[in-house]
Amino acid sequence: MTAGELVKAVTSWAAGRADVVSVALVGSRARGDARLDSDVDFVIVCARPELYLQELTWISRFGVARAVSIEDWGNVQSVRAFYSGGPEAEYGITSTEWVSFPLDEGTVTVLQNGVIVLLDRDGSLTRAVESVFRNDSYT
Repeated sequence: MTAGELVKAVTSWAAGRADVVSVALVGSRARGDARLDSDVDFVIVCARPELYLQELTWISRFGVARAVSIEDWGNVQSVRAFYSGGPEAEYGITSTEWVSFPLDEGTVTVLQNGVIVLLDRDGSLTRAVESVFRNDSYT
């Protein structure tokens, strides 16, 4: 699976999950300066993040993971999957608090460093992105 195919697959999967509120592509892929070996970074905002952190079988929808790790970034827990024959993916799993105002400093930093909104059921991610790029103090 290519990085582009992974982005489409994750977006489609998330659209079919009522508990996933929004999904963003972030980092180098969103900025458009990814290298061939760059990972694919997502932020997945959901009603119950623990569902995606306690049971990791959902990542197999996107390929065979030869290794998986979990990283703690405060409000975001990242599930990093190293797919056989495909790109490395980092799924940042978080709650709706991540896009609640006032925005957390970590949220602002992630959004400033490149973001493409892939899914936004309630508009909260879009509002957060617009706030950051208007530089209106994120309130």
